[in-house]
Amino acid sequence: MKFNLLILLLFSMYNCFGQLTNDGGVLYIQDGATVYADTNIINKNTAITTNEGNLKTTQHLQNSLSSTLEGNGEYHVQQDWTNTATFTKGTSKVIFNNDSDSNLTSGGDDFHDVEMNKDAGNNLTLLDNTVISNKLDFAADDNKIFIENFNLTMDASSSLIGFDDNEYIITDGTGQLVKNSLLSFIFPIGFDENTYNPIVLTENETADNIGVRCFENVLENGTSGNALTESFIDTSWEITEAVAGGSNLDLECQWADTDELTNFGRNYSGIAFYTESEWETSSYTAAIGGNPYIQSGVGFTQFGVFSVKGDDVLPLDIKVNLSGAYETADAAMRDNIRSAGQIPSIEPFTIAGYQHQGTQGGGEEVIDPTVLSDRGLNSIVDWVLLELRDKNDITTVVHTRAALLQRNGNIVDINGNSLVGFFGVTADDYYIAVRHRNHLAIATQSPITLSNTITISPVDFTLSITPTYGFNAQLTMPDGTTAMISGDANGDGTVNAVDNNSYWRPQNGQPFLYNTSTADFNMDGSVNAIDLNLYWRENNSKVSNF
Repeated sequence: MKFNLLILLLFSMYNCFGQLTNDGGVLYIQDGATVYADTNIINKNTAITTNEGNLKTTQHLQNSLSSTLEGNGEYHVQQDWTNTATFTKGTSKVIFNNDSDSNLTSGGDDFHDVEMNKDAGNNLTLLDNTVISNKLDFAADDNKIFIENFNLTMDASSSLIGFDDNEYIITDGTGQLVKNSLLSFIFPIGFDENTYNPIVLTENETADNIGVRCFENVLENGTSGNALTESFIDTSWEITEAVAGGSNLDLECQWADTDELTNFGRNYSGIAFYTESEWETSSYTAAIGGNPYIQSGVGFTQFGVFSVKGDDVLPLDIKVNLSGAYETADAAMRDNIRSAGQIPSIEPFTIAGYQHQGTQGGGEEVIDPTVLSDRGLNSIVDWVLLELRDKNDITTVVHTRAALLQRNGNIVDINGNSLVGFFGVTADDYYIAVRHRNHLAIATQSPITLSNTITISPVDFTLSITPTYGFNAQLTMPDGTTAMISGDANGDGTVNAVDNNSYWRPQNGQPFLYNTSTADFNMDGSVNAIDLNLYWRENNSKVSNF
């Protein structure tokens, strides 16, 4: 049916069993009224259609040429929405429904509300850039929106609801899901109909228009090159900002176990960012959750491509006490050296002559000064050295790395929080040894299984029930805890006269210097008679067992 004159619909229902065309006329649908077309609805030439009620079509809605479509009502469209003229959204809602796929051409005009309410398995595809000012609602199961090479923009005050791993936005081209004036927003996106990888962004500084798209893989050059095949999850996100600078984003990335590539260890993973030439990961922690798994990162001021990297990392949950620093009254170690600002930011073992082993990269550990802030029982006491030794020969060191010891006995990575991770190390059984610059080394009684795919029991040397290699390898403290033996000033594995004559005597009473005051056996920040009488004399003649 074709209209080219003024029509006022004041009744509740008008059915058109065929195509409804407004060709240059004026059509007004009042609040509470419904106009229904059994095929297409076409608004063209200089037509003006004002919808304050319900406008429904079983096929396409077209607004073309110099026509106007306006009003605050609902539009029910089963197939395509095509606007190449003027659409004034008001507070209207466009509902895509029924059992067919749909295309959307916005013509550059914004929508107020859009609702996905199709039968399962039917989707919507954008054919140009689209802006939603108020709400996008996934109201039915198994509906998705393909944005392909166009942006879907959620305006500053808009919301996106009803999404999950079966209802989301597919970024299978160059287009992005954009949130204007982002403060905190979840981007429910995936690369295709089988991969859902949402990402949550929180802005800590200047709100900006932030866009995100999801890649199918992690590419060696960020946005180009071959797909990486191990150590990552098999997806990445490109994040852009409208105005360069001023942003400070926290990221929360999500993935399923089916996204994990070979040698990815979620128990020791971190946000990876592609710089000018390589993928970099600043810190590693255990992922949380389960299908989806979640990994977070904070304080990103650069934008580009992000992913989650686990690498072939073997996490080690390990705990020790140093007898020299242990205070029974606190059931913790003193951190006088830290509080005096004496702990170096660079690991101290290389400068002392220690030769690192393996592919770990030991000797390159550097910490941020903030790691040495006061954190109570999590405060850092000192550096320690970890060794993985051959399961068939405890005297053969195969991998080493420096780590940090907290007051509560936990040995943590250089970020001050994470479990220690060994990179580029084959999952296997290893003797695990711990060294300190003026305590005798200790090792596990037998090899321990390390793997990036299973969780092992912690190696807790502070417990008397934990077996150690050799005889009398540790001291038992008054409260029953066990601790490494103090007094080895030169780190040669023996407490003897050399530690007294060549180290304690020249250092006694001198100002404390970390790399030279190794005879500070009780680690209180000074070398004096206490170190000699209560520590060296008590432990004289004790030796490491390996």
